[in-house]
Amino acid sequence: MTKAIYETRDRQLIPLDDIQHINARYNEAVKDGYQTLTILYKDGMKVTIPASEYDRLKAAWEVRRNGR
Repeated sequence: MTKAIYETRDRQLIPLDDIQHINARYNEAVKDGYQTLTILYKDGMKVTIPASEYDRLKAAWEVRRNGR
C-alpha cells in the first residue's frame, strides 16, 4: 500500500497515514489571521500548520482512515 500525502497551500507535506490526532483548537496566542493547529503523529512528533488547512486536511484524513 502506498502512503497518502497531503500538501498544504504553503507546500508542507503531511503524511496522512501517520497522523494520530488533529488538534482543531486555534492557538489564541497567535495574532489574528495567523491561527495554527497542531497535528500529533503516532511517533509523538508534532507539526503546526495554518488553521485554514483544517477542513481540507481533516476531510482527506477521514477518507484515508475510513478507506483502508
